[in-house]
Amino acid sequence: MVATSDLVIRGTAQKIEPGRVVGQGDAAIQFAQVTLSVDRVLFGKIGAASLVLEEYGLELGQPSRAGEHGMYFLHQKDAPASTGL
Repeated sequence: MVATSDLVIRGTAQKIEPGRVVGQGDAAIQFAQVTLSVDRVLFGKIGAASLVLEEYGLELGQPSRAGEHGMYFLHQKDAPASTGL
């Protein structure tokens, strides 16, 4: 998974908010916007202490929760906003 990642970190979820919705009705997918603090960079480079990612699963009630720790294998899809990536 590292080979296909732009950044691999160990991070802590700080804030979870509703994100964008793709589709409509029963087929809609609700993403969560998860703000992570970067505890340790394991691969790649980042110039910030935190970043925001989109996470699938908000409509299923299973997004990350504030305070959870994890390893994140990240792929940048668009130009960075202010993440420093």
